Amino acid sequence: MPQALHRGAQHAAPLLLLLGIVACSEAKHDKSAPASRAGQLFTLLPSSYTGVTFANRLAETRESNVFTYRNFYNGGGVAVGDLTGDSLPEIVLTSNEEGPRLYLNLGNFHFRDVTNEAGVSETGRWTTGVTLADVNGDGRLDIYVCHAGLKPGAARANTLYINQGMQNGVPVFREMAAAYGIADTGYSTQAAFFDYDGDGDLDLFLIRNSPRPVSSIAVRNQRAIRDPLGGHRLYRNDGGHFVDVSEQAGIYGPEIGFGLGIAIEYLRARRFRWRALVASSSRDDAGKFAQGVGRKPKDVASIRPDSRASSSDNSKKKLRPPG
Repeated sequence: MPQALHRGAQHAAPLLLLLGIVACSEAKHDKSAPASRAGQLFTLLPSSYTGVTFANRLAETRESNVFTYRNFYNGGGVAVGDLTGDSLPEIVLTSNEEGPRLYLNLGNFHFRDVTNEAGVSETGRWTTGVTLADVNGDGRLDIYVCHAGLKPGAARANTLYINQGMQNGVPVFREMAAAYGIADTGYSTQAAFFDYDGDGDLDLFLIRNSPRPVSSIAVRNQRAIRDPLGGHRLYRNDGGHFVDVSEQAGIYGPEIGFGLGIAIEYLRARRFRWRALVASSSRDDAGKFAQGVGRKPKDVASIRPDSRASSSDNSKKKLRPPG
């Protein structure tokens, strides 16, 4: 699901909205952008100008449809961040059946599809969310892609593309999820990286969504029963290798916790700081988490619809609480 990184985009004025339209071949860029109208905050840019021709199309068949796979329409993610170090944000889009597409920012809102050159092309997988974060702390953003679907376990394994730097003007990546311990084979929806234990490196929270119909799950409290494929997980980064610490951190992982979205926020009250994690589920509360610096609060306050949240930027930094 969507994960936006804002560094670089703040230098663009006025703000422009990108529109992706399917094309049979790589689109040629129009020389000039559509004129903005007076008093209009956004200007719609067609794919013929931007070069972003991505579309998430699903091919329904007798074997693959919403009746055979409950989460058939779940998926399609977007992440934006500077993958090259030139202060221009790249775009990573995910298609359920065709995997991720990486668009290199050429400037002036022109982009080029460099998926194959960058080494992030995937086939034979069902792709959901995508996240950008500096996982190994080398100052370069990496790409973490979530997978699910009616696939064997190996094809559901999430992928981590570590940024190897530039080659011929294109960022090049190496897939290393298994080496880092986060090639999770559950039914993943989305991931978020943040420093939950305050040790200076990024940890991982992963939300997952069971494909089982709600009607087939018994009506009883199963919150304490951990599911190996459908429950959420918290992975702690121990020196570059991730370890599942969900249970000891108080993260519930039942099959009935249908993960839909995730938000990370740092809360401050007087001299204490807390890292708060909220996971959205369609049924029972999938888990609450709060870790305090100073004194641990009893719980995380409920999120009201009218509450205000501040935006955070992890495009070139580790996520840490305010100093």
